[in-house]
Amino acid sequence: MKINKFIIAGTALALSVVTSQANNPALFNLPGGNAWSLICIPWSAGQNTALELESYFQGGENLWIRHGSAYYEYTYQGYGAGTSMGYPSDFTDATGTASMPGDVWDPVDGVYWTVNPVFSPGQSFFIQNPNSTYNVALYGSGPLTETVNITGGGAYNFVGNATTVPNQNAEGGSLNLTANFVGGENVCVWTGSRYYIYTFEGVGAGTSLGYQSDWIDASSTPPSLPVIPGDQTDTSNDVYWAPPLILQVGEGLIITNPNANETWVQNIVW
Repeated sequence: MKINKFIIAGTALALSVVTSQANNPALFNLPGGNAWSLICIPWSAGQNTALELESYFQGGENLWIRHGSAYYEYTYQGYGAGTSMGYPSDFTDATGTASMPGDVWDPVDGVYWTVNPVFSPGQSFFIQNPNSTYNVALYGSGPLTETVNITGGGAYNFVGNATTVPNQNAEGGSLNLTANFVGGENVCVWTGSRYYIYTFEGVGAGTSLGYQSDWIDASSTPPSLPVIPGDQTDTSNDVYWAPPLILQVGEGLIITNPNANETWVQNIVW
């Protein structure tokens, strides 16, 4: 059996375009050409393992799943590549070492086969797609609310939009991202070439001054040019007030929280 090996290099990630409506699947567009996407499985689909994605994978896809302060790195070798030989999954450890619990050595192919990647609903992760662009449709069911923990102390939280309604303002509706925010939380949104970094300044911090949101553009400050399209300049406070944060179904985020632990309670709309 031929095992395809890929070198994970660079930071040219690609934003996944995700759309959905209530009672319809979440539709993911995974750009090809070794582009990266930051997504989450938006609800309790099956066992919440990579098996939900495997039927769409073509082989060679890499997954990076945050675990503590590091990543678990997986490479998909193709349907039945490992399981047909009695190994626990069709994913190998992309590091080439036994870096994950449950790794099994394959002396014939010189690789470690891993157990299937498992995700929590709303947990975000990276996918690299070395093939052509393709779409993924995920069906699932789950509770009417999804509670996502946001660890404090400056930790990196890989989370995402688990609701079923696209184009939502993160501060209200089904998302309620800022309902338990104290202020100072950073939200990193991947755009395809870089992160847009939003910092929440507190309820009414910007809107009470007549600006469009309570988020500032943490990527830039005056007199440097603004980074997030639609930024409004606040010369009195030397900040750019960013447009409201709009999220898509299944869109992944990285949140750093300088405060105590917080929770993000999302309302699922079926």
